[in-house]
Amino acid sequence: MAVRLTGIASGLDTDAIVSELVSAYSYKVQTYEKEKTKLEWTKEAWSSLNSDVYSFYTKQLGTMRYQSAYSAMNATIANSSYASVTASTSAVSGTQTLTVNSVASTAGMTGAQLSSSYTSSSTLADLGLSGDSYTFKITMGTDADDESAKSYDITVDSTTTLSGLASAIKTATGGTVTASYDATNGRFFLSSSSTGTDGNFTLSASSTEGQDLLSAIGFADGATTNVDGVYTDSDAGYSASAGTDASITLNGATFTSTSNKFSINGLTITAQAEGTTTVTTSVDSDSIYDKIKTLLSSYNDLINNMTSLYNADSAKGYEPLTDDEKDAMSDTEIEKWEQKIKDALLRRDSTLSTIISTFTNAMNQSYYIDDSGNAIKYNSTTKTYQVNNKDITDSDGNTISDATALAAYANQNGYTRYSLSSFGISTLGILSAADNEQYAYHIDGDSDDSNTANNTDKLLAAIDNNPDVVMGFFSALFSDTYSKVGEQMASSTLSSAYTIYNDKEMTNEMSEIEDKIDDWQEKLENLQDYWYSKFSAMETALAQLQSEQSALAGLLGS
Repeated sequence: MAVRLTGIASGLDTDAIVSELVSAYSYKVQTYEKEKTKLEWTKEAWSSLNSDVYSFYTKQLGTMRYQSAYSAMNATIANSSYASVTASTSAVSGTQTLTVNSVASTAGMTGAQLSSSYTSSSTLADLGLSGDSYTFKITMGTDADDESAKSYDITVDSTTTLSGLASAIKTATGGTVTASYDATNGRFFLSSSSTGTDGNFTLSASSTEGQDLLSAIGFADGATTNVDGVYTDSDAGYSASAGTDASITLNGATFTSTSNKFSINGLTITAQAEGTTTVTTSVDSDSIYDKIKTLLSSYNDLINNMTSLYNADSAKGYEPLTDDEKDAMSDTEIEKWEQKIKDALLRRDSTLSTIISTFTNAMNQSYYIDDSGNAIKYNSTTKTYQVNNKDITDSDGNTISDATALAAYANQNGYTRYSLSSFGISTLGILSAADNEQYAYHIDGDSDDSNTANNTDKLLAAIDNNPDVVMGFFSALFSDTYSKVGEQMASSTLSSAYTIYNDKEMTNEMSEIEDKIDDWQEKLENLQDYWYSKFSAMETALAQLQSEQSALAGLLGS
């Protein structure tokens, strides 16, 4: 960098003069810096829109392209005091008779009454047990002698409190059996954590010490819940009730379960009380309707946003501000200025136009559907029409690949042509729709839509009358839309995977602009150095001249 002497001898505003002399180069630098800023904003705008498209593509279209997404079933029960019922997508429509024969119960055991002087803090020593170790066993299942039965050993000593003994039982069994000591009633209570016969348990001790412990806390060696109903040992004083399985009869077939919950042919039945009632299973029309409505609402938000971006007001004459220009404006003025530019970044963008067309053309498709919900779709790879990914043929065995043959095949084989309008779903049109909402869909009879709320609800009626047709059409429509949008988001030399804009190309453009900024910045600095060196030389010469003149004047004056 040249030495810069700024008008010391000449009195000139050297900085201002040099600034004017290099202004052409400064303008070049500023131009490319503004271009860089605008490109950065454009990338941000595309990135934000891309996130919206990708989210809709994966979460909405990605789910609703499958028929299983629509298979919502609803189950009702005539008397909900007997059982509760829910239906999965595999449930079959119809009415069935349900009888709850018995509900599952939990195995439990109540010890004999102990002295009222004992509290939860009383120790085994207080009960007269002074030994160092006491062990007994809890065995789960219906047969305590079965070698495969699960057993748990509980070992305590004379310092163990009654509450400590209860905790030891729960810990040793992993919570399979819970215990508590009720000091108010002076009794131990044991209970299985699960219902059914598998929860039955037996107490036993192989040593005298263990047997003494069981006796001291109100039980006996061999005390068991494997009893018929409720059992009371008249000698030991304990009582026990068995864990029983639940039993139901559905349409004449009987089922048992260790819990009160049954999963049968798509139904989940939870038994609650003995009795007979009916279960009715039907298509959950409201659920299917809501799923379609939710997707269309998301689609409308997306397409309206894209349309707004494409039709944005022009920002002609607006460019990113330089630092000097910002210094002359308020923060509010700067924000409004920059927002004006950002709003118009995708205006009339050809890539955005292509994306909009992809969505609108895909959603305008129509399909031939039979009463079972099978859709005829066109395979662009084989260039043939297919049902369930298999080519269809005419009466002569020729593969169908043209619209005329397709129409004849559909007519002969019970297929009807459907589009969104068949279900009362359409746009309002350019003249009736609000600004930038001409591609948005409205559902006739939708109470949340003031534009079409008073129209006849064809969609819900179609779901009620023939849900298979509805599911077949919409899964075909959204599947093809998913595929077409996916093609737009495919990786290329200009764009990354799952990206609707040319992000790779923009990155290269950014790199080129940065290189140009660096080149012109270097040229600017070199030119500045050149002129400052010239002015520095002039200042030096003038200073030398002034010095010589002063010396000469001094000589003449003397």
